[in-house]
Amino acid sequence: MLGPPAVGTVAWNESLTTGPEGAHPFYQAVFGWSYDIMDLGSAGPYHVFKRAGAGVAGMLQVPPGAISRPQWVPYFAVADVNATFARALSLGAEPHVQPQDVSGVGRFATVGDQTGASFGLFAAGTA
Repeated sequence: MLGPPAVGTVAWNESLTTGPEGAHPFYQAVFGWSYDIMDLGSAGPYHVFKRAGAGVAGMLQVPPGAISRPQWVPYFAVADVNATFARALSLGAEPHVQPQDVSGVGRFATVGDQTGASFGLFAAGTA
């Protein structure tokens, strides 16, 4: 078992798209990924791409009213999402998604840097 990703490394990649049902076959064909769908309730279905049975990336519909455009967002492993989120904001980051838990997965948040590039913060756990 590899364990959680090391702090400061990419822990997950996520695609925000206007059409996951049309996009996931493309990534299946390009990378040979399989996928499962998780129900995120009001956020809609979440496509979990898998390679050799292990999750490697995710995809979800851009939420209605969101200012996000279709894009891939890397999530970096951190020791403490709340502290890193606060530090990023103090350094000029724009908050996109406040820190929150994903049951059985961990804690995450997303921000944008000073140029507008989005990235996520992630800490594995049993949230």
